[in-house]
Amino acid sequence: FKVSSVRTGKAKLIGTDSDLHPHYQGVDPLKYDALVCPRCGYAALTRFFGAITHTQSKMILDQISQRFHGHIKNDGIFTYDDAILRHRLALASAVVKHSRVSERAYICLKTAWLLRSKQEECQTEQEKKALQEQEKEFLVTAYEGFNEATAKENYPICGMDEMTMLCVLADIGRRIGRYEEAGRIISKVIVSRSASERVKNKAREIKELITKEMK
Repeated sequence: FKVSSVRTGKAKLIGTDSDLHPHYQGVDPLKYDALVCPRCGYAALTRFFGAITHTQSKMILDQISQRFHGHIKNDGIFTYDDAILRHRLALASAVVKHSRVSERAYICLKTAWLLRSKQEECQTEQEKKALQEQEKEFLVTAYEGFNEATAKENYPICGMDEMTMLCVLADIGRRIGRYEEAGRIISKVIVSRSASERVKNKAREIKELITKEMK
């Protein structure tokens, strides 16, 4: 099936947040990362879409396809609402097919990023506050999932090595107010012999944010 995507060179990266949320000039590629089959309703992030077993396919057919009516936008320019819906469908598929906990956590993190980006378009403080609450809910789920994944899964996790994963985990912890846990996690990176100086500098920045917000 066909789906819209961003051409190489159309999106210019202009910066990232401390939890690796990328910001682009022009088109936001994050909107196009969740693929949805218009026939069966199976959805997943691009990196996970093809990694599905026969047993998982049957789970999707039994629990999603029978209820799916195909009313999903698959081409043209996606809004943040389009993208958030597609990521929610990807999360539903991940739950149904009993995917790795890291996959579900990563979908939640990217959904939180979309909700954060959508806040820039808000017309009222009430709308922005509602999106912030939704973002936090997804960050909490992502934090709990990644915490479990670091204990059970081998690296790389969703393309991240151990030190990068710990930095992201610590920053998510900071954003949801779990400062003491976040502080312990980021300290592992700072004292690690395997972490590069670039990663350690990033960890120190996150540590400063945690310390500042705890006061």
